[in-house]
Amino acid sequence: MTGQRDLQSDVREDLPPLWARGRLDAVALKDLRWLTYTVAREWVPELAAHEFSRAAGEIAEEAIDRGGGNWDLWQDPGRLVCHVSLGDAHPAAGPGHPPDASSEPAAGTTAWRAYGAAHRVGVSHARDMMAVRVLIDDP
Repeated sequence: MTGQRDLQSDVREDLPPLWARGRLDAVALKDLRWLTYTVAREWVPELAAHEFSRAAGEIAEEAIDRGGGNWDLWQDPGRLVCHVSLGDAHPAAGPGHPPDASSEPAAGTTAWRAYGAAHRVGVSHARDMMAVRVLIDDP
């Protein structure tokens, strides 16, 4: 797993507050679920954190069933995003590149659909990528 975390006040301002990337396989799935829950719990109530983690696990499982892929987890203003791409890591995945702002409508990106009872979690699917987001209150 690679990533960046803004832990010091003298860190470059252009780095995101949180960004992690990893390769998906069955072994990594448990870690991804734990990581998405733990990170989300910093910003949202427990129910929303569980739903975000469950949705992230579901899209990761789907990617594994389809041959594997990569995941990115990042924080943007007002939301935490878990992005899963089939095959190699998507070059546009990461902070400041929300999956719902695709410049290519033909790619098949769908609008965010509500997931679960917390109403803070949404899921988006396209042909070769899936994403889940949870709306957060910025610190």
